[in-house]
Amino acid sequence: MGGRGPSSSPVAAVAAGLCVFWAAMAFLYWNEGEAVARTAALDAATREAVTFADADAIDPARHAGALVHFAAETRGAPLADADFGVSHPDALRLTRRSETYQWFEHKRETRTEEGEDVRVETTITYDTRWSPKRVNSDRFEHPAGHRNPRDDEYASPPGGDGDGKKGTPVAAAAFFGDVSFDAGTVSLTNGLALGAELAGRVEGERRVRLVDAGGGAGADRRSSSSEENSQKNLAAVREDGELVVEIAVDAASDLPRGYRVADGVAYASFPGRTVRSAESVPNESDEAETRRELEANADAPSLLPFASSPASPAVGDRRVTHAVLPGGETHTILARVTPEGVLEPWIPPRSGSGSGFLRRGRSVWDVRRGVAPLEDVLASLETSNAARRWGFRLAGFAGAALGTSLVAQPIGALAEALRFVPLVGDLAATFAHLGVAFASVSVAFCSALGVVAASWVSHRPHVAAAALAGAVGAAWIVRNRSREARDGDAAREEREATGSDPGRPGGGDDPSEAPAPDYSR
Repeated sequence: MGGRGPSSSPVAAVAAGLCVFWAAMAFLYWNEGEAVARTAALDAATREAVTFADADAIDPARHAGALVHFAAETRGAPLADADFGVSHPDALRLTRRSETYQWFEHKRETRTEEGEDVRVETTITYDTRWSPKRVNSDRFEHPAGHRNPRDDEYASPPGGDGDGKKGTPVAAAAFFGDVSFDAGTVSLTNGLALGAELAGRVEGERRVRLVDAGGGAGADRRSSSSEENSQKNLAAVREDGELVVEIAVDAASDLPRGYRVADGVAYASFPGRTVRSAESVPNESDEAETRRELEANADAPSLLPFASSPASPAVGDRRVTHAVLPGGETHTILARVTPEGVLEPWIPPRSGSGSGFLRRGRSVWDVRRGVAPLEDVLASLETSNAARRWGFRLAGFAGAALGTSLVAQPIGALAEALRFVPLVGDLAATFAHLGVAFASVSVAFCSALGVVAASWVSHRPHVAAAALAGAVGAAWIVRNRSREARDGDAAREEREATGSDPGRPGGGDDPSEAPAPDYSR
């Protein structure tokens, strides 16, 4: 075996540890500056924000540049997924997700030490689930019995006469992933519009449940406009405690070839799985309809698709679900008004003092469903800032601890030599490793505290100066009290040594205890 010298691994560990440690220190320093800047921006927003009880009172020309807080309803546009005949008259976003039921391979390695050797056992398991991405089963360790269909196997599903939309195969791109249809500009009922950053935070997306209208009415609906179709066949219903949007479609004319409406979604059974007779269909309740159809057409030469369903899918089946973000929802907005009437993130005026972080400032904005007072909005932003700050602090400390542990790895390797000591070798090596781990964590913790303190000194010098003055004053008081206590102890010891302790009987300079003079002479 070729390779590395005996010292290359420890050297690499130390080098990597130093890089990780100093990267963590830089990250902690940056995080404190970010936290200070965001806190300063929220403080400025508390002073500058203006609440409008009447959103129509906001005039872009008069309030340009101001930080405004108000509540208004959103307005979307008619959106449609023409491939599946799904449309909504007032939506901000319409999303289509296409998934395929496929095989997945999982590998798990188990390492077992057998003397000086290590035995590695690899366990391979397979399961099936829905996925928006294609899984190539040709790369499986055991592809036999776990094959996923290829895209070209969906090109000619059974059924369909080649006329109209029903006979047109769906492009392979429609089978995997997500497709989003956006309204573009998100406007509000007061005439203002949300900028791109704020529009991306609008909440309230709802699941779409398809209903097969069926019958001959489908042709009439297809001849009308998509907006009229949506208004006529759109309803909001509650399902399992969730509010969903119910949209009617005609499976015969709206859905692509091979798809049908099943359990509220567009569903297609894998066309390659077919049967020729009723005897070849498994005797299961969800396939009763296919069995009856096969028995009624026993002499028909054509193949019929296997009757799988969303409740009992088979490999290769595809389902298409939709979700809509409707307009007409009330949202509370905190943002800056531009002269053009667009709402953008608000950046506080630059401060003339402080570090570059404070002078640069951070943006303040928020979009949330419902009506919320300004105090709640600012408190929520401050909570998010605190959570972010402490989360990054913990991440920085973890990085520093990892770096110091890598640097101390050679010491841990030396500790392994203690295991050769008879009787107490294993115990000594264990204690040595614990000591190295404790030292690594201690160095990381102290270093992190030092960097955080240095960052505060740099980014908020007045606060750091006040804290330093308080620390110096407390240290001076403690030092003086300690000196007085030491001086008192020293004086007491000196009096005891010279016999002049007034608290000891017969000692000291008390005249009442002095011997009486002798006047007999």
